[in-house]
Amino acid sequence: MDLMIRLDTERGCAHLYEQIYDYIKNEIKGGRLPRGEKLPSTRILAQNLQVSRTTVDLAYGQLVSEGYLESRPGSGYYVGNVRELYGFDELNRQPVRQQPAGEKYEIDFSTAAVDMEQFPFSTWRRINRSLLSQDNSALFSLGDPQGDYSLRETIASYLHSSRGAHIAPEQLVVGAGNEYLLLLLEKILKGHRHIALESPTYRKAFLSFQSFDFQISTVPMDAQGMRIDELQKSGARLAYVMPSHQYPTGIVMPIGRRQELLSWAREGQDRYIIEDDHDSEFRYKGKPIPCLQSIDSEGKVIYIGTFSKAIAPAIRISFMALPQPLLQIYQEHYRFFSSTVTRMDQSILRQFLL
Repeated sequence: MDLMIRLDTERGCAHLYEQIYDYIKNEIKGGRLPRGEKLPSTRILAQNLQVSRTTVDLAYGQLVSEGYLESRPGSGYYVGNVRELYGFDELNRQPVRQQPAGEKYEIDFSTAAVDMEQFPFSTWRRINRSLLSQDNSALFSLGDPQGDYSLRETIASYLHSSRGAHIAPEQLVVGAGNEYLLLLLEKILKGHRHIALESPTYRKAFLSFQSFDFQISTVPMDAQGMRIDELQKSGARLAYVMPSHQYPTGIVMPIGRRQELLSWAREGQDRYIIEDDHDSEFRYKGKPIPCLQSIDSEGKVIYIGTFSKAIAPAIRISFMALPQPLLQIYQEHYRFFSSTVTRMDQSILRQFLL
């Protein structure tokens, strides 16, 4: 089939690969490209549009990563299994800089490591000096248990633009690290004591739920992530997943499997999905994968993220977005827990994100 894509080459317009990506995605979402439809090869489409093949490769690669297309070796690209979709905004990311050939270097394979040579020390130092020069005594008070509202506004705006999330500042709880937020979540969930985890999964999360005396079911994965048929068999009412970059396998859950996971959650009033979006900002090429929460229309996703990966491990600031029923439980019973992040650190992070 042919794709009639009109590309705008004027300065200030979206990159050409983004225009191709947006066109195909919207055609799939609108049902004009049905499931199983074969798309032109990257070579043919590049010739038809008079663009480089790399441009088409980037667009197709992003669509495959998000599950809109399937790549079949030796056959080509086909429209994936997509049923219902919701709109989201996305952020362009630049490719990772490649190391010059022949140059020797050491690699730290620690999962907690961050290349601090790239850290903007001068910017962080300037923000610190500016805040301390204001003699603002409020920065040394306890503040809101959920975190400063101005920081939660900034995080909500950032998540919407970069991850497609639909989160209000009122839903966010800021804490010092994911372990603290999971500890707080354990209190909020009360009777939800049976949780399903991907196998394999993040060891610290497993140990956290084990320490809470949860009943844990490990659910096998396939090439698309957690198997929903096995999740159904487990009898769990909670599912802990990392759909945008599963750890440690690196699997990206495609849109079709995400919809199946949300359908599982909707089948039970007391079912929830804990989405750990730990490092999905990082991509070798293309844009970050939109989060699962961005297509959740019924408040079934508990969204957890952190700045430790994107900024530095010592920046112990994480956040959790609670669906309305769980937010109400938190506000009625657990707001007496003071914030575990100083207002100074919150203010520095807020200005750093702006």
